[in-house]
This record gives sequence, C-alpha cells and structure tokens, in this order.
Amino acid sequence: MLVPFACVIVGSLLPYVWGIVDDLERRKTLGGRDDHHPRVQAQKLEGRAARALGASQNAFEGVPIFAAAVLMCAFAGAAGTAVTAVSVVWVVVRFLHGFAYLGDNPKLRGPMFGLGALSNLALMGMAIRALI
Repeated sequence: MLVPFACVIVGSLLPYVWGIVDDLERRKTLGGRDDHHPRVQAQKLEGRAARALGASQNAFEGVPIFAAAVLMCAFAGAAGTAVTAVSVVWVVVRFLHGFAYLGDNPKLRGPMFGLGALSNLALMGMAIRALI
C-alpha cells in the first residue's frame, strides 16, 4: 500500500499546485491577491485565472473521495498490483485534468474527470470484493 498512500499524498498536493497557478494569474491580471476579500476577488476572475481557481477547487473536491477509496482498500486488505495501478492512474488523470482545465480543453478535461471518478469506483469495488 506504499504506492497508493504516496498517491494520496501527491493527490493532496495537486490543489496547491493549481492554487499557485491561480495566485500567479491573479497577480498578472488583477495586480495581486486580495487577502482581505479573496472570494470577492475570485468572482472577478476571467479566462486562465478563473480556470486556475476552478482547477484548484475541483482538485480539493476530488481528493477526499480518492483518499477514502484508498483507505477502504487498506482496511479491507485489498492491497495489490491492481490497487497500485488504479491509484497511479487516478493521480495521472487528475494531473491531466488540471492541465486541461488550465488550457481550456473541455474535450480532455471531461474524460479525465470521468476516468478519475471511475478509478475511485474501481478502488471501492476492490475493497468490497476483498471483504466478500
């Protein structure tokens, strides 16, 4: 379970990677980050800056489900090559999802989101199967 746990760590860092891009884009387009009213400022974002924020927020939303799926596998004793492979796939597709989000590429973004969701379901299915 070392690699799946490492994938949870890497996945947990993705929102901050996209958050750094968000911060850089705010500086470029709005002159900086408004730390007094960041959510009000976020409503003013457009283009790449808005997409960077969206990528960060979406990554924050995706990590808990993935972490839960990996933990389900660990608790159920479903460790193995398949769990490792699906965990790595999740990290790769979520990374590609963020790049597609930033690059305004919905034709790639949608499938990467879907593969991430399917990866979560596969992990949960492996955990349940290990308990049967």
